[in-house]
Amino acid sequence: MGERRLMSRRLAEGSAGSPCWLAPLHGIGHRGWRESIVALGGTGVCCAPFVRITDQRLPERWLSERVEAIPGSVSSVQLMGKDPAALARAAGILARAGAQIIDLNLGCPIRRVAAKGVGSALLESPALAQQIVARMRAALPNTTLSAKIRLGVSELEDTLSFAEQLAEAGIDCLVVHPRRRADQYDGEADWEVVARLVEKLTIPVIGNGDLWHASTALQRLASTGCRGVMFGRPALRNPWILSQTAALQRGVAAPEPDGEMLARHLESLAQIILRTSPTRSSRGARPDEATEGPEAEGSEATHAPLRAPGVLAASRSRTLAGHFKEYLRWILRAVEPGLLEPSELMALEDFPDLVNRAAHAMSRLAPEQLDLGLRPRFGSTPGGSLSGADPSL
Repeated sequence: MGERRLMSRRLAEGSAGSPCWLAPLHGIGHRGWRESIVALGGTGVCCAPFVRITDQRLPERWLSERVEAIPGSVSSVQLMGKDPAALARAAGILARAGAQIIDLNLGCPIRRVAAKGVGSALLESPALAQQIVARMRAALPNTTLSAKIRLGVSELEDTLSFAEQLAEAGIDCLVVHPRRRADQYDGEADWEVVARLVEKLTIPVIGNGDLWHASTALQRLASTGCRGVMFGRPALRNPWILSQTAALQRGVAAPEPDGEMLARHLESLAQIILRTSPTRSSRGARPDEATEGPEAEGSEATHAPLRAPGVLAASRSRTLAGHFKEYLRWILRAVEPGLLEPSELMALEDFPDLVNRAAHAMSRLAPEQLDLGLRPRFGSTPGGSLSGADPSL
């Protein structure tokens, strides 16, 4: 037990001592995007999107393929469900496949999810949550087990008690988004709760919520004593925020992106999307689902016009453009208002044309025209939810 807890503390701090976690975004978190974020540096733990576990027995091979070994980060896979035996089985398979952290989703606030008794609904069923953790713990004797929660539906003391019960049942670290389920993504995250949890628990606590700039993340680390910070929406908007935060934490120079850097990042992301987007026969598709994407392989990204291998079919090009727009619309929130016309870019359906035009538009922007620095530049707090998706933020 002691050895595993020591390993868990090290994993909770991430690889290379970075305290930064990339959140398990679901419905938008393309693996190619996660690779692009890790490549920029500073990602301690990279969380793959959650896997929904029901009483339907998922194939072991399919589950094993949910593990994403991205060099430069610790791999985490999140599970969501309410069947203790099914969750324990899935956790064991993922651990054997190489997952270094198995995370239990107890925080998803989406109403249709909670209505099924999973995610944040389990905040109201502490006995079942404890039973699930205990069964998963037994299946993971040498693997870090974490849980991600929101605040309870009533009193703060209930949240503190719930977290203590999870720790007693066997989790090695706790990730907390300090909003109530009813808040969804409105209002402000209450980081005082994170500080209270740090005081109450003996396991590492990872804080999450409203970390839009690296200076804010550093301040939260210092003021709460939490062992790490998790980024979801802010990483969609500023791909460098994890590397910036890690640099500030180490006391070294942090990147301050300009338009040219942003253009290169978009081109690199496009090449990764081209290479890694799933196809209808992809291993990425759930056994009872189908997905669309390219079959062709991409080449190394350079700061030059994107050239897709061969000729992309119109439907495939639209699919790739759709993936790319998911990230572009967030990045456009970091551009000084009035400088670009987002609707013109969003209307494009040809993937290479979209990438090239977006990169060209970004390349002309100066650092002061982008809110990608260490501190806010435009005086407003960015925000918004992930339309149609569970952000798990």
